[in-house]
Amino acid sequence: MSFENCLVILTSNAGAPEMTQARKQVGFNRPTTIGKVQLRELAIDALERQFSPEFLGRLDETIVFNGGVRRKIAEAMVRSKFTAPHFTVVEEVDITQLVALKDQAKAMHAASGVKITFMPFIMKATAMALAQHPMLNAHLEGSQEIVRYGYVNLGIAMDTDNGLIVPVVKNVDSKSILQIAVELAELAERTRAGKVKPDELKGSTFSITNAGNIGGTLATPIINYPDVAILGVHRIMKKPGVVETSMGDRIEVRQYMNFSCSVDHRLADGADGARFLVLLKKILENPGLLAL
Repeated sequence: MSFENCLVILTSNAGAPEMTQARKQVGFNRPTTIGKVQLRELAIDALERQFSPEFLGRLDETIVFNGGVRRKIAEAMVRSKFTAPHFTVVEEVDITQLVALKDQAKAMHAASGVKITFMPFIMKATAMALAQHPMLNAHLEGSQEIVRYGYVNLGIAMDTDNGLIVPVVKNVDSKSILQIAVELAELAERTRAGKVKPDELKGSTFSITNAGNIGGTLATPIINYPDVAILGVHRIMKKPGVVETSMGDRIEVRQYMNFSCSVDHRLADGADGARFLVLLKKILENPGLLAL
């Protein structure tokens, strides 16, 4: 038994077999009426007589138990990665016009307190693109049936103090960008506060993960199983771009964002993911299409 395991057991309410083994190894009698600080000091003193300096140099390390939400996240990631063979396709999108539109919408609704970000635009564009590529808006039921949905429920991966949580915004295809913005902001606030309801974590047909506000040029997201695909959204980058005009090509400073789409290769082909991203790119580069 390692130094760390002995220390945890001797200073906890571990079961009889584990406690007996730890006591036998270090010759330590666990007092029943003593404070936690004193108990730890006594346990360390006993352990020091049994373990080498190599172990003693690690007393400043913190033992973190892999349980609760963290364990569930780990299990979900492993199930997805080892069940669904992932294929990821990437597209660079010029979002210069989208940035201008978002800024206009943000200014227009500032007085009402509605938080306008890029995500409602991306979510609406995703729903529009999925309508033409339904093989990505699907689940595998059991081992035989592929269920394609006539509606779009988007799981939105959120970074919280409790780990990665994926609440679901339902029926995105039938909602306006403003409605999506209001619902997303309210859902994000409750999720980060630990007040999201269990039913709000179920029913996604496709998922989006956005680490763009943190950083990172590109990532290959893991599918939110049993969804067929997931979209990764990355940070905005300013760089020179070629703009086609009636007077010929010219170089301008443009704003770009990378999008990556991971697909379950059992249920959809790489070409499906590529065509979906090409359409998403077209919509986001021409945000007037979002009004259709």
